[in-house]
Amino acid sequence: MRQESIAEQFAVMNNAYAHYPFSYFLSSMRKLGLNQIDFWCGAPHFYAAEATPSKVAGLRNEIMGSGMAVVSYTPEMIPYPYDIAAAEPKLRMRTRDYLCTHIEIANELQAPYMLIPAGKGLMDCQRETNMEAMCEMLGDLAGYAKTGRTQLVLEHLTTNSSPLVNTSEDLAEVLRRVGAENLHCVLDLGQMSVFGETVSAFFDRLPDHIRVIHMMDGLPSAHLSFGDGILPLEKYYDEILDFGYQGKIVLEINDRRYLPDPHAALKQCIDRIRLWEDRP
Repeated sequence: MRQESIAEQFAVMNNAYAHYPFSYFLSSMRKLGLNQIDFWCGAPHFYAAEATPSKVAGLRNEIMGSGMAVVSYTPEMIPYPYDIAAAEPKLRMRTRDYLCTHIEIANELQAPYMLIPAGKGLMDCQRETNMEAMCEMLGDLAGYAKTGRTQLVLEHLTTNSSPLVNTSEDLAEVLRRVGAENLHCVLDLGQMSVFGETVSAFFDRLPDHIRVIHMMDGLPSAHLSFGDGILPLEKYYDEILDFGYQGKIVLEINDRRYLPDPHAALKQCIDRIRLWEDRP
């Protein structure tokens, strides 16, 4: 692997830096030799509910002025009062409005992809009822996004966050049911490992749909810096390259232990990746 390919292929999500100003995160990226980010849109870095055209333009100028490009965009969703599988009309409309706002922001930031986490629904409903509500919402959002450059990618989660989309098979089912050309998926290596799946299972089942990969270490869950968990990340990386993947790999390192010094946690990851490139 060429030295410059680290900057070409890897990006960092800024949620690990939520206790620091956004400018600190951008400075950290420059020190790490990176120029691509996954923009996590959550307070305190940017609060979508208070977004105005001038504020979004200011954010775009700050990012571009720092030499960074937004390669994917992640709205804060899971602990917030939104759910793409909601059936209750007010919650459903609030979720749609919230995500449409994010689609507009993602387009202004020139992000090629916007992540949407799988929905939850209500536990006393049949899975099919929740799936129908989620797929209808995704189809609606894909239609809204169709006029812009930003495509949507669905993220699979653990059962703690979503009982609906946990595996590659679940992702394939949703993409088939929605049938939107601008809806694809994320491969999250941590979530994958929790369910005992493999990189090859995802690429075999979703060969044309994996557009973003989330990489982190884990036990197997958690979002740990490389080397702080048990996942065979070097093996995963080799398999990803063997499948000819040319998209972006986002380092999603956000365990609470790293909040005091996220830069050190990300540097640990980049140092490990540089070891991979030095292999014969």
